[in-house]
Amino acid sequence: MTGRDRLRVALVDPASALPVYVDRLARGLAAAGAEVLQVCAPSPYRSLPAPEGFRRELAFARWLAAPALAPLGRSAATRRAARAASYLLDWARLERRLGALGVDVVHLQWSLDARCDAWWLRRLRRRGVGVVVTFHNARARADAPGRHGGEGRLLAAADAIVTLGATVAGELARRFPARAPCFAVIPPSVPAPEPERISQAEARRRWGLPADAAVALFFGLVRPYKGVDRLTAAFATVARSLPAARLVVAGRGRESFAPLAGQLAAAGLGDRLLRVDRYVDEREAGELFAASDLVALPYRVGSASAVVVEAWRHERLPLASAIGALGEQVIDGETGCALPPEEDAALVRALAERLADRGGTLAAGRCAAEAARRRFPPEQEAAKHLALYRGSGRPARAA
Repeated sequence: MTGRDRLRVALVDPASALPVYVDRLARGLAAAGAEVLQVCAPSPYRSLPAPEGFRRELAFARWLAAPALAPLGRSAATRRAARAASYLLDWARLERRLGALGVDVVHLQWSLDARCDAWWLRRLRRRGVGVVVTFHNARARADAPGRHGGEGRLLAAADAIVTLGATVAGELARRFPARAPCFAVIPPSVPAPEPERISQAEARRRWGLPADAAVALFFGLVRPYKGVDRLTAAFATVARSLPAARLVVAGRGRESFAPLAGQLAAAGLGDRLLRVDRYVDEREAGELFAASDLVALPYRVGSASAVVVEAWRHERLPLASAIGALGEQVIDGETGCALPPEEDAALVRALAERLADRGGTLAAGRCAAEAARRRFPPEQEAAKHLALYRGSGRPARAA
C-alpha cells in the first residue's frame, strides 16, 4: 500500500501507561504498511527511541513536557491532577486533529476515565471512524477509580476489542455476552534479542553487585498485587543457603518498602537487597536486566505484564505466576517457569533451584526467549491488528 491507499491508524494511550508496548506495535504496523500516529502523554518512566516509520505526538497533559516543569511529572499525584484538569480539552483537540488527518481507525490502548473515553469514542464512531479498544485486564483494579466499573461502557463504544490472552477475553465475554463476537486475542510480540550493549560483569560493577552472585530481579512499578512481599519472603528463605545471592527490586512504589526491607534486615540479609526506588530510564533498565540471572513476576492478580516481554528481549528467564494472559505466555519449561499463584512453597523451590544454577538459568533464559519469539513473532501481531482494523468501522483504503 502506498500514498492515499495506506490504512491510517491512531494508537492512543492517554497516560503513556504502556509506552514500550505501544511503540513496538507502532513500529510493527508501520513496517506492515500502515500509516501510524502514536498519541500519548509525557512519560516519566521510559525515554523512547525516536519513531521510525510513524509519527508520535503528545496530546494529553502536554505542559508536562516543558523542561522546566518535567520534574513535576515524576509525581503521580501531579500527573493525575494535570491530566484531569485538561482531559476534556485534550480529547476535543485530538478529535479535531484525527479528523484533519483522515484517520481510519482509533485504537485506545489504555483508559484513564472509562466513561469519558467511551463518550469520545462514540463520537468518533458516529463520524465513521473505526474504534478498537485493548483490555489488558479483565477488570480494572480498585485503585484505578477512573477505570473501575466502566468496562461495559468501553466495550459498547468499540467496534472491536483486543485482549492479550484468551483468559481475559473469556472473562469479559461471560460478563458481557452481547459483545463476545467482537473479541480478538492478540498476544504481544517478542522483538529480536537486545544487542549486548553491556556485559553482565560491567552491569554488576555499575550497580555494586558481586560478579559471582546469583541475582533475581523484580522490575516495574511496585504494587501490592504484584506480590513483591511474597518474593522478599521467598528470597529470605533461599538466601540462607546461597550466601552470594542478591535480590534487586527496581521501580517506584506507592507504599513504603521499609517493612519488607526490615524483614531481610531482621534475618541478617539486609545487605543482600538492592532497592532502586525510582523510575528507571531505558539505559538503566538494560543494565539491570543484563546484571540479573532471572526475572521474577510473582503476581497475585492481574492479567498481563510488559515486563515478561522485556525479560525475553534481554534473554532472561521469567519466573511468573500462571494467571490471566501471563499464564498463557509463560509456558513452564518452554518460555519460562510458570508458578501456581499464591503457592509460596512453589516460589521458594523455583527460586532456590534457579539461583543455585546460574549457568543453567542463563541458558534457560536464552532458550525461553527463542521459544517466545517463535510463538509470538512481531509480524504476526501486526498482521492480526491490521486484519482487525480493516473490519472495523469505515471501510479501509485498500490497494
